[in-house]
Amino acid sequence: MTTTAIDTSTCYLCGEPIDRNAPTPEDVLSMDHVPPKQFYPKDLRTDRSPNLWAAPTHRRCNEDYRKDEEYFYHAMYSIVGKNN
Repeated sequence: MTTTAIDTSTCYLCGEPIDRNAPTPEDVLSMDHVPPKQFYPKDLRTDRSPNLWAAPTHRRCNEDYRKDEEYFYHAMYSIVGKNN
């Protein structure tokens, strides 16, 4: 299996460049799991350690979108929970 390096020079959420020597903590590189880890059951994440894909983001972008991901997760949890 061939692995390729991930281009971490551009934030996939805002499209702006990511400066490795960013002057503020909000602008540093952060890797975001796509889809979010919380979308997988905890036992699957811990027992089987899935190799989840991660994409480069600014820390601020990752934090901003986290709220949307949590809202979606909690809105859909009652539907998913009934079908397990």
